[in-house]
Amino acid sequence: MPPADLHMHSTFSDGLLTPTQLAEECAAQELGLCVLTDHDTLGGFTEFQAACDELGIQTFTGIELSTNYHGASFHVLGYGVDPDNSQLQAHLKQTITNRKNRMLRILEKLSSLGIELALDGFVRNDEDARFGRPQIADALVAGGFVADFREAFQKYLGSRGSAYVPYEKIQADAAVRLIKSAGGQAVLAHPGLQNRDDLLAKLVEAGLDGLEVIHPEHSPELVIHYEQMAPDFQLYTTGGSDYHARASDEGYLGKFSVSASRIKGLLAKLHD
Repeated sequence: MPPADLHMHSTFSDGLLTPTQLAEECAAQELGLCVLTDHDTLGGFTEFQAACDELGIQTFTGIELSTNYHGASFHVLGYGVDPDNSQLQAHLKQTITNRKNRMLRILEKLSSLGIELALDGFVRNDEDARFGRPQIADALVAGGFVADFREAFQKYLGSRGSAYVPYEKIQADAAVRLIKSAGGQAVLAHPGLQNRDDLLAKLVEAGLDGLEVIHPEHSPELVIHYEQMAPDFQLYTTGGSDYHARASDEGYLGKFSVSASRIKGLLAKLHD
């Protein structure tokens, strides 16, 4: 099987390409298996699947849930989830509401700083919209308030920014159980970014299935570290580019792909 990429984002979350455009980019990189893992939404899957089918690329459902756990921010990938699962759908609907409320509070803070951004200027609709800081960052850049995406977070939207609003997320262990209840496989995304290996055992107890080992932010040393750690917890390994089509990840798609042998554990579980 050609290389695979199990971590990428579209306009349904914080990516810049539509699901169809993303699938076309995957085809251009000669990837054989690609999974759309938008943040807290499955809204782009149907379009992505149709485009992949047209291009001869294998795919299955994927999502990246935003979570907290013991004071740290974790992302948990869910593969092969049932998009119609009632528990998962209830969580995603609540997440949309929470994100919209947070965004409105951020816009209020920006307004108090003399920055006026119209809500309908960068949000499509409640049903499929991603309400989050990346969209506000893009609007700040487009409005000329900051030079680039990074400055938007440093100056306004990051945890030390003047318009920051905290956000209550699901706990990581609960996210793992939610993914499992929806018939999926739960994989901890880019664990090297959190650097909280001390919490891994607790997530395994909750049902964690795998570790994302290949990731642009993982050094070769971290790749080896997690490759060696995974068997100790009876976890399989995965990987992907975490591609958003932004200037910061140009060239990642295709470069951070994984072989069929690396993801055989995941594929075997999905086909059980």
